[in-house]
Amino acid sequence: MRRNMDLLRDILLERPLDDYTEEEVGYHVHLLGEARLAKVVDESQYSYKSPTAILVALTPEGQDCADLVANDEAWAWAKERIAKVGGSAAFDTWAWLLKRWRDARLREPVPPEVV
Repeated sequence: MRRNMDLLRDILLERPLDDYTEEEVGYHVHLLGEARLAKVVDESQYSYKSPTAILVALTPEGQDCADLVANDEAWAWAKERIAKVGGSAAFDTWAWLLKRWRDARLREPVPPEVV
């Protein structure tokens, strides 16, 4: 099974997962556990095609990741850049791009009425 970053984002943001199979969700929860973004319970069995897990809670790193992926504009910006290089990238690359987008917004001038 191939990694689906949109599904990982939906899991991190606790969105409805009705468009995905139980196998897809379980595998992607397993990936979040492997990346140490979530505490999970391994539900894998030899008869399954892919490893599977149940989400228990996001780790502090998972919470940070959820904050990064929550912004639709940032997500679209990162997806666009990754699409230009083949459409697939490691977790670290996604995080780097999303942090870059966030940091660029933090450097924007503060409007006078906010100060």
